[in-house]
Amino acid sequence: MNTSSAKPIGRSLNRDLAPGESAEKQIDAFISHRHAKRVAAEERERDEEAAWRESERRHIAQRRARNRLAWIRETTRAKRTAWRPL
Repeated sequence: MNTSSAKPIGRSLNRDLAPGESAEKQIDAFISHRHAKRVAAEERERDEEAAWRESERRHIAQRRARNRLAWIRETTRAKRTAWRPL
């Protein structure tokens, strides 16, 4: 097997590898793209979490209002039907 071939690096992959600064630019572009995607995902998650918290707050407020109303109805009914001595 001939170890000193005249083929350029990357030739067996059917492409030439980008030299020096071009490779760095590609790496920087890749890193920037991944960072932008990650930041966008984090912002979306924060927005979804804030919406969920607001929904949960409204749900708890509605449940408390229903329970308060049920308690008032029950106590007024109990007062009206309470046993009173003659």
